[in-house]
Amino acid sequence: MGVFGKKSVEDRFREALRKGDYSSVLAIGQEILNGKPFDIGVLNEVADAYVALGKRASAVKLLLSFGKRKLDDGFYDTAIAILKKVLKLDSFNREATFLLSNAYTKKDLHYEAFLVVKRLFDRLRRKGTLSDEVRDFYFKKLGKLLDTAEELKSDNVADLLLYFSNLAKDILNADRCSLFLADGKRKVLWTKVAHGVDRIEIPWNKGIAGKAYVDGEPLIVNDAYSSPYFDRDVDRETGYVTKNILAVPVKLEGRSIGVYQAINKKDGFDEEDLSIFQFLANYAAEVLVEKGEVEPPPEGIGPVDPVRLIAAMLTPDVKEVVSRVVSKLEDVERGEGLNLNALRSLIDDLKGVIGAVNLLQARGVEPEEEEEDIFQLLRSILGNYRDISVNLPSESSFVFVDRFL
Repeated sequence: MGVFGKKSVEDRFREALRKGDYSSVLAIGQEILNGKPFDIGVLNEVADAYVALGKRASAVKLLLSFGKRKLDDGFYDTAIAILKKVLKLDSFNREATFLLSNAYTKKDLHYEAFLVVKRLFDRLRRKGTLSDEVRDFYFKKLGKLLDTAEELKSDNVADLLLYFSNLAKDILNADRCSLFLADGKRKVLWTKVAHGVDRIEIPWNKGIAGKAYVDGEPLIVNDAYSSPYFDRDVDRETGYVTKNILAVPVKLEGRSIGVYQAINKKDGFDEEDLSIFQFLANYAAEVLVEKGEVEPPPEGIGPVDPVRLIAAMLTPDVKEVVSRVVSKLEDVERGEGLNLNALRSLIDDLKGVIGAVNLLQARGVEPEEEEEDIFQLLRSILGNYRDISVNLPSESSFVFVDRFL
């Protein structure tokens, strides 16, 4: 009670709240806030009164104005509390999301700063209304999160692989993620950490991961068992059922050093997932090389680009034969098919390549790394063409292929 029995403004405000007189709550509350802009309790009550009167937009506008003011004045905790209330009222509010994320960043809470943007990003994706502005802000906060992650200060490769696997799993809402590294000497892809399984080691041209590594191109496969590249061995061994896969080559200076693979997202993977995964893959490559955990492939060596392999061959004749082989493969990829005569010609060409390299060896020219990669590429090509046998008019021709392999 005020002086001489007159009710104070605070008393009148509390009385209006008790009575549910929301119009009076608004009028008296604004009066209090004009004199005490730091009274967050009153601010919340006024915002609730707006909502009770069906004026949700007015509540959002009021809270946003106070949230921005608190953030500018350096009252980050207060700003966070206000802006979180805005997002409870309007979960799609872009301005509140950006301000809240920036408030978390000011407090060095970088995961929270990213998470609040991710929620908006995911909601807009589902509605099909994702804007470039939100997408750019999302990647900005993801980059900041990576730049400041304590986990990336570790010199232990298993810790690094685990961090990137867990981060990708959470961001993509996938069931499992793995970061494979390439072992150039043994020609395998391996990972020390993969969700649900122990260490995995596969030939670097096998399965979806191998396809992405060899081609140097990402793959989105939303029906794994219908893909000719899918390797079912791991599912058979573990009892796990792979439904969809996203695989992205991890590159350094244009050449693959590994593969990032995500498995089983509820609604399948899309191009946005690919962009996010590629961003993470690029960052992972830099970190792993910086830590000395992987060596960047030497110039001209590696299974990423067949053209680079061809250029590394020792004789013009061999280059010409491989060029013919690649041209035929491209014809098949364009849907031009492969008839029996073309198949026989392809086999002869492949035999000629290996024969040419064998001849060089017989003359005392020891095989270089590039030639070994050529052998690997050619054997992979023959293996792939064995799968096409069902489309050919005769299976007898493949007796020769099997002997050749």
